[in-house]
Order: sequence, then structure tokens, then C-alpha cells
Amino acid sequence: MLQLLLAAIHTSYPQLRLLLREDLTAHLLEQLRIGRVDAALMAMPVHSEGLEAQALFTEPFVLALPAGHPLTEKKEVREEDLCGHCILLLEEGHCLRDQALTICGSMRCVESDEVTATSLENLRQMVAVGVGCTLLPALAAAPSVGSIQEGLIEIRPFADPAPSRTIALLWRHRYPREDALILLAKLIRRNLPPAVTVIDVNAA
Repeated sequence: MLQLLLAAIHTSYPQLRLLLREDLTAHLLEQLRIGRVDAALMAMPVHSEGLEAQALFTEPFVLALPAGHPLTEKKEVREEDLCGHCILLLEEGHCLRDQALTICGSMRCVESDEVTATSLENLRQMVAVGVGCTLLPALAAAPSVGSIQEGLIEIRPFADPAPSRTIALLWRHRYPREDALILLAKLIRRNLPPAVTVIDVNAA
């Protein structure tokens, strides 16, 4: 997601030096609390004691399917359509794994216990070669033009009410540059693509 925002951030704050890292939720929360990172983008809910959080947007999940998969015949899918199909998941510790299991939990999906992925890119690659299907956040669903996945993956939205997640910006309570992070949160909200729904924190 940050790739979509870096240009806007650089344009608005050309002197801002960003040091970006990707990690498991538990690791990021610990890094936040001990001051090794200033802020983190995370899917809610998280155990945020001692932290401030501003919700930014809600993001629907979509289903990524290998080309020719039986579910590609549908224009949109329902959670019950996943019953009996092999669902690829991220390895233990990724919040996306827990979110996918929550969605699939009552549907008797077949979790692949032989293959797990370490990243969203790994998930897309595995779907592209026909190992199974997976749930992706909408912002992570589209492969780059010309990538190995182009033409090998088909994306189907879920019927309403579609499963979704909420993304928030978190920082330490009493962080001395909180005003700057609030401005960053506003900048992110102004530059989000139409695939997500912006959360207006000022709405009544």
C-alpha cells in the first residue's frame, strides 16, 4: 500500500526521510512500544495499550483464483462458495492469516497445510501456478503490468456485505511529534484509491 502513497508524501514533505520496514504485527507493536519505530500501519483490532490509533480506511477482501478455477465462472463470490476449496494462507504470525481464517472458519475450507507463504507476493505467485486460491486485501490484489502473474490470476469480489478490514496508523502515547503523525494520517486519507473507503475521524 505504501507504494501508492510515497509519491504524495514526497511531494507534500520533500524533506521527510522515511525509513520503511515490514514485519509481523507482534514485532511491530513491540518496536513501537520501545521506540524503535515512530509509527505503524496495521490492521485492527490490535492490543494497543499505551498506543494511540487513528483509523484510516476500510478495505474489502477479494478472492484471487488461478485462471480457469471453477469459481471464476461467478461475477462475485460468497463466503459459502469457499467451502471445500483449497485456501492458501500466510505463515503463522501474520495478521492477514488470522483475518482469512476468521472469514473461512465456518465454511469448512481446506487449508493447505503443505504450503504456506511468507508474503503477499508469495501468495500471488502460488495462486498463479495453480496451487490454490487465497483472500487478498483489495489494495494487494492487482499484480503489476507485465508481471509473471498477469493473465494467470483472476480476481472476484465478494457479494455484499463483503468481508473487510480496517487499517489504522498507530504511535506511542505522548509521542512528541504526534502532530506530524496526525498530518500524515490526513495525507494518507486524501490519497487513497477508490478500492477502499476512507474513514472520516471528524464525522459525527
